[in-house]
Amino acid sequence: MIFRYTLCVLIFAIATILGYSQNQIHGIVVTDRNNALENINVTNLISKKQTVTNEKGMFTIAAELNDAIKISSVQYEDYYIKVDQKTINNNNIVIKLIAKSYELQQVNIVKLDAYKMGIINYKPKQYTVAQRRQYSNSFAGGGLVVGLINAINGKSKMLKKIVAEEKRYDIIIYLKTVFPDDYVVQNFKIPLEYSNGFRYYASYNQEVVELCKQKKVMDLQFLLTKLAVDYLQTIKE
Repeated sequence: MIFRYTLCVLIFAIATILGYSQNQIHGIVVTDRNNALENINVTNLISKKQTVTNEKGMFTIAAELNDAIKISSVQYEDYYIKVDQKTINNNNIVIKLIAKSYELQQVNIVKLDAYKMGIINYKPKQYTVAQRRQYSNSFAGGGLVVGLINAINGKSKMLKKIVAEEKRYDIIIYLKTVFPDDYVVQNFKIPLEYSNGFRYYASYNQEVVELCKQKKVMDLQFLLTKLAVDYLQTIKE
């Protein structure tokens, strides 16, 4: 009886010690303009525990002294916190994230195309060429006679389709730049061999197109998460 009582007291004492060793770190993640950021990943790199910020940008995560916490998102620079006594004592730390810049990738975007990405097995015409051809065969560029002839034989319709497809390729390339293969596999759960196919599938969604044009990466991320569920169902059928 005494042994059992002693054992229970010992187990309770150990559980109490372990409970107190885990501190709850509270924080809020905002932009450089102090706008709250939702669904930002917060990871304790030592314990591997993870959480995400809520709609107010707030989070709570367990951590011990000298742990390292990573705050990350696809559209913001990573931020790291070393848990010291000051961090533990601070009831609510404020973290400001800096948006990533995609200007360099956007400058190089014109050098890529769907043929090089392996989406299609033929090389499409250059975007600017298609635009010039569409213009030269239209009423404005080719005059009334040329415009009428091409409207009758369907050439104008074909050229418009080419321009539309090349704009779609621009959307696909932007998606590949912002959401590379490893991100698509890890976050959208799309198999690697279907990653380009998923981008092509998403490029037909008008809301995706508009978000790409406006470069609203966070909204785009949420929408693609929903579309990924439908796409996975499609490839299973």
